[in-house]
Amino acid sequence: MEQNPNRTILILKSASDQLADIEIFLKSRGFQITIVNETRQAMREIMEKRPAYAFLSANLLPQSCTWLFGVLNQITSVILFVNRISAKNLAITRDLNGAYLLEPPLTPLGMDQILRRIEKDNQKQTLLTSKLNETHLQILSLLSEASLKAHSHPRIQGAAAERIQRIQRVTCFRVQTPVYAGCFVIAYGKSRLLEDGWIQNLQTEMKKSLDLFHDHLEMSKAEEITIQEIRFNNWTKEQSDFMLQAVHLNSEIAMAFFKDPSPLDIKNSSHKGYVELKLDQIPGNLPTSFDVYIYLPQNAHFILYNRKGSVLTEQRKNNLIADGIQSVLITRRSFLEIQKQRTQQFIEQSSLAYQAPR
Repeated sequence: MEQNPNRTILILKSASDQLADIEIFLKSRGFQITIVNETRQAMREIMEKRPAYAFLSANLLPQSCTWLFGVLNQITSVILFVNRISAKNLAITRDLNGAYLLEPPLTPLGMDQILRRIEKDNQKQTLLTSKLNETHLQILSLLSEASLKAHSHPRIQGAAAERIQRIQRVTCFRVQTPVYAGCFVIAYGKSRLLEDGWIQNLQTEMKKSLDLFHDHLEMSKAEEITIQEIRFNNWTKEQSDFMLQAVHLNSEIAMAFFKDPSPLDIKNSSHKGYVELKLDQIPGNLPTSFDVYIYLPQNAHFILYNRKGSVLTEQRKNNLIADGIQSVLITRRSFLEIQKQRTQQFIEQSSLAYQAPR
């Protein structure tokens, strides 16, 4: 991690954590301290504020969080602390993955020693480590890589892995957060099929990790897509935002992420079974591929404003805007179908653009 000259520290602690002496010590050293008591809030603060140090209670972290240390260490210097030794704490501290550990008793002297170690280590690493583009996509890449490695089993010793070459079949799923949206595209060996449950387990792991960084996360069901035959590695290295590789059961597996430049601006609705879609996301004077609803709070009724296949004119859209309605409702089932169609179109267009004459 690149050395950070600022004197800011985020502390994640529970009500029972006694850190008064350490906090007084940090203030005397000129640190600006932010204290939070909830793990997700801590992750958001680290992402948005980029403190120089993160001082985290082991009691508030997931039991298996080696991947989390690996991600956070790209952004800040992570110091883990434990007030008492327990089975959970021992499991967490078994592989710190670059984080530092302050063991009990928690004293200003112990904290000072840790800070000096970090400063010394950072001076060495500044000469060896290239700068990282610390964006949400970088975090997505790191989390995805950790999940891919966790679910990929190494090849049989002494045997050469089957390489991904020209393929016609890929597996895709979409991810959408308030910050970005896009498609993951997975290829395995020579258009091999992954075993049942593998991608579902991968998605579960990724969702659990990403949930710490985002208030709202949508991840679609994985779907197989047939495309025009293409050299997968060349295509994804040129057009995707990042591409990850591993070996699974003696075959190469690759996972690439393509950011969607124009994602649907949707958010969860308070009405079960619906999502909100902004009106300006629906093309005017064209038939819609879904039913459009509005909700009337006066009588708590849903109105089918535009039926699937009917033209939603600009005039009708303007009528809603004049009435103060900026968003409409579509069923979650319709939304999932729309996302499935957009994924297929997006991947097909990207692969065709790569193969077009230049």
